[in-house]
Amino acid sequence: IKVVISGFIVTALAVPIMFLMIVLFGAQLTEEINETLSLASLLSVLCILNTASVLGTSSELWIRVLILHRPISTIETMVMFTCYGSILGAWLGAFTIPLDWDRPWQVWPIPCSIGTMAGYALGLILSLVENKLFINISHSYEKDYKFA
Repeated sequence: IKVVISGFIVTALAVPIMFLMIVLFGAQLTEEINETLSLASLLSVLCILNTASVLGTSSELWIRVLILHRPISTIETMVMFTCYGSILGAWLGAFTIPLDWDRPWQVWPIPCSIGTMAGYALGLILSLVENKLFINISHSYEKDYKFA
């Protein structure tokens, strides 16, 4: 239960950092603050809460999994792929905003939020595929080569 509580605390602390990152990537600072804050909250929940719940608050684990790309378990692989997928999805979702189609789904931050959730889902699928392939490869390797 301590890990879950620390996960919520880290997530709450990450919301202003995500807000700043979204502004640095081009969102307006003085207008539509609530909308930008909602995207920052969504990104924090999908990226930081999962990561903090799995890895805890150990910076060494965060660096190993998210920066060095060295997950050692299935759940760490899932956390890595979903975190990257969410952030990449939010970034790719922003490409539809400047198109002059005047559609209601182009209003800030709807495309980025949809991209975030789609990237998260794609990250889940990719982590399942990667883990399934890794398990099949490791099992076939053990069958082919008997270790003494």
